[in-house]
Amino acid sequence: MALKNHSWSELYRPKRFNEVIGIDILTIKKLCENPKSMPHLILYSKSPGTGKTTLSKVIINELQAEYLILN
Repeated sequence: MALKNHSWSELYRPKRFNEVIGIDILTIKKLCENPKSMPHLILYSKSPGTGKTTLSKVIINELQAEYLILN
């Protein structure tokens, strides 16, 4: 990844659970142990900047999923 092609926030966004700071990750890890029983709505907050998208991308990386759908 070249710095000129990506924003700073994308370059340094956490990629794994152990890189996430400030969120209780143990509950999310437990949900990811059995992805077929994962609830449809696990991340909700009206406030911007709380880490919803970042945590979503970490979950996708950890589950080695092929795509991400955000609404």
